[in-house]
Amino acid sequence: MQGGVGDTALASFALTQLRPGQVDRGQFTAAEHGAGRGAQFLFSQLADKEHPEWREGADYPTYAAALLLLSLDDSRHKIETADKARIASVVDYLKSSQQTTAAGWKSDDPRFGGWNQTGATAVEDARRPGNTNISITCFALAALQTHGVLDDDASRVAQAFLARCQNFGPDAPQGDGGFFFTPDVEDPLNKAGADHEAKPARARSYGSATADGLCALAASGARSDDPRVAAAIAWLAQHDGVATVPGFSADEADGASPADGLKFYYAVALARAIRAYPDAQFAARKEALIAWIIAEQRADGSWQNSNNAMREDDPLIATSLAIAALAMLTAS
Repeated sequence: MQGGVGDTALASFALTQLRPGQVDRGQFTAAEHGAGRGAQFLFSQLADKEHPEWREGADYPTYAAALLLLSLDDSRHKIETADKARIASVVDYLKSSQQTTAAGWKSDDPRFGGWNQTGATAVEDARRPGNTNISITCFALAALQTHGVLDDDASRVAQAFLARCQNFGPDAPQGDGGFFFTPDVEDPLNKAGADHEAKPARARSYGSATADGLCALAASGARSDDPRVAAAIAWLAQHDGVATVPGFSADEADGASPADGLKFYYAVALARAIRAYPDAQFAARKEALIAWIIAEQRADGSWQNSNNAMREDDPLIATSLAIAALAMLTAS
């Protein structure tokens, strides 16, 4: 696929996770330079209009906005004065693209409170039905929280969306505490399928969605002793392993399914969860995760997944995910 704002934002995000001491000074300087050039490219792709938007043809625009913000914050990087106005524009884009009453959504709609990844214009994007899911909602919440612009109303409605993606609470009496990708039970993007024997039927929980859900709860202000948080932590503790995304049946993890296609994304999601909850039981697999990622590196220095289900067969995607995960896991 042609490179664009989505790929560039992911690569820049990965580079900005590195800290001095994790690589030698020359490599760190090169990483900072590359991330800075990536950010300038991304800023150049924002159209100068009344409502912030990406230029036509932008790929994964909501992810790009969230990853750009996560790559640029004062706690890790010096933000130039000239960039602050452009950062504010990206913040406006992300805030405007949440699916709320302001965008015409009703509170009883399953997608209410979340973010989707369609379109490039925040105001229109927020109004249009699309792929509203736990992954982009997690990144959007984290980005807004990192910049201190996630208000109570946005957090509250986002948590309502998160509740519809978690097998927990009165609507899921047989729930196991894990998360799935999107509230529509039958949506094939719920990659572990659905449990039709549950009453009511529920999408099955799986590892990457659960790690994302846990991080989204943290970003939205849920306390560590919140029952929803405790349930997700328990799910991850009960489903160990790092080389395979948990939550799929044995015949689904056959080398050709999303269970295998998600393995580098899961590494990042799990790394972020470990960083958010370093004392949780599942965090004990940190060293095993580091060792697995290092063992997966190819002779030319890159990473690549043989499974193309989630684009991880592209070394740019897989390598960016692997670097981001390693940087988070090895930061002091």
